Amino acid sequence: MRRCVLWAVLVVGAACGSSTEPGTVTKPPAGDKTAPEITNVTLPSPYTLVYRDTLSITFQVTDPGGLQLVSAERLVFADAPNANIIDTITLNGRVASTDTVRFPGPQIDVHLPAAQITIHAVDLSGNKRDSTFLVYFTIPPSVTGGVTYKGQSTAVVPGDTVDLEVSASDGIALEWLGYRIGAPVAFTDSVAVVGTSASHDFPLVVARDWVQQSGATVTYFARNSRGDFAVGSAGANVIDGVRRAATRVPLHGAVADAAFDTKRNVLYLSQPDSDRILVFSLATNTFGTPIVIAGAPAGIDLSLSGDSLLVALRRAAAIGILDLNSGAKTQIPIPVNGGVGVEPQNLRMSANGLAIVTMSALWFTTPSGIFEFDPLYKTVLPRTEIGAVSTYTTDAMIVRSADRQKVLIALLYDPRWPLYDAGSNSFVTPNHGAYVAGALSTTTRGDRFLYGPLLYDGSLNLIRQVASPTGGPTVLTADGLAAYFGNPFGYQAFRTSDDGVIARVVSAPFTGRVLLTPAGDRLISISDSELVLEDLK
Repeated sequence: MRRCVLWAVLVVGAACGSSTEPGTVTKPPAGDKTAPEITNVTLPSPYTLVYRDTLSITFQVTDPGGLQLVSAERLVFADAPNANIIDTITLNGRVASTDTVRFPGPQIDVHLPAAQITIHAVDLSGNKRDSTFLVYFTIPPSVTGGVTYKGQSTAVVPGDTVDLEVSASDGIALEWLGYRIGAPVAFTDSVAVVGTSASHDFPLVVARDWVQQSGATVTYFARNSRGDFAVGSAGANVIDGVRRAATRVPLHGAVADAAFDTKRNVLYLSQPDSDRILVFSLATNTFGTPIVIAGAPAGIDLSLSGDSLLVALRRAAAIGILDLNSGAKTQIPIPVNGGVGVEPQNLRMSANGLAIVTMSALWFTTPSGIFEFDPLYKTVLPRTEIGAVSTYTTDAMIVRSADRQKVLIALLYDPRWPLYDAGSNSFVTPNHGAYVAGALSTTTRGDRFLYGPLLYDGSLNLIRQVASPTGGPTVLTADGLAAYFGNPFGYQAFRTSDDGVIARVVSAPFTGRVLLTPAGDRLISISDSELVLEDLK
């Protein structure tokens, strides 16, 4: 499309001269009442110019009594800084002048498709004449476009195919739709179309060069029969990784906690709102018969033998013991203050046979607490030696090491986190010094903790922040050498020592709580709507 520029007035025709020069008048005739004549106006025919084209107008002004000045005014019917433009030519008594003025065309985003032009002429006696006319501009084609992804993915990797959908319309007739991709891809394509509206899908194979651009920008265009262009741009979310197929299993309802049962190769998922615990087979990727247990089951963990499931029953103010062999269910009450709504929320079984239980209250400022539960003697006792921080555990996160030697309780509003050691049956409250929202995970021996992207040692001293460009939920590997970050497209794995990239995978959304199986061979995301499982082997 031709672009507009603001031109200075160009005067041609009668030449300037002195008072004795033919064709000029130094003094207007007495009693002159005749206004100047404006003739021979030459302007573009209607709809021959497109928005932003330069508007060129030629006209002749005559007056036997001598001309003082002539001006041309462009008005484009919009309240904008460049709506009104006036060019003035001083004529110094000439009796005739032929002039050309050039104006920038109106802008498509703020102006109507027309411009009003008025020629003002004034003679030496002050007589005036105006001549007004309209110039109509054509509207270039309108075009829209966008990249659509195959399936449910919103990201692509080299080798994938996406569709560029281009649609356009025009008041006269369209001729071409197309696109181009700049360097380093440097590719273009187009198709001939007919009619005043058209659409076309261009399949685009994602090249590795797209990665260099952090997602290639695709410029799409439409051209009409007059050669007028309209353009737009779209981009693709290109990740320098691989595509893998994930298993996605529908899951209805919020999950409070999850526990792996390695003896039976299942994953237990507690759902307090449904008074049940889901049983998911990791062998068949299917749900079995759920375990119905009243009292809003929340936190869950396996006993040391792996033959019982311990359950924090919030509404029942009790700890439930479910025998996984016989199906027998037992409840042990927890002595709590029911008046402030305190109830058991989370628990983890430690290596010394005691389960650490965190309590929850209706309000964060209401004292709740930490208890120990002994499944052998069926006793529940408060742990108060930690001090004031031990009483505010509402909605705290809890994690234990795979060897059950350490249990860490992550408080929401205090960086002093209770850390339990099973060997000494004691708590310490190291101050990790950060308030970062995120998941909590640990290694087999509890010698590393990952809180969101922050990596700590076994005493909660900060080691470093593990970088991820997309953030998302995290989980630490059993040896602590790598961390997985989930994202809406899949997941990424980084070395915790130096952020070296281990894997970038596009598969399915890993946006819920992210877990690694005890063997480290599968990555699992748990959301309110689905389980997503990825084989890491």
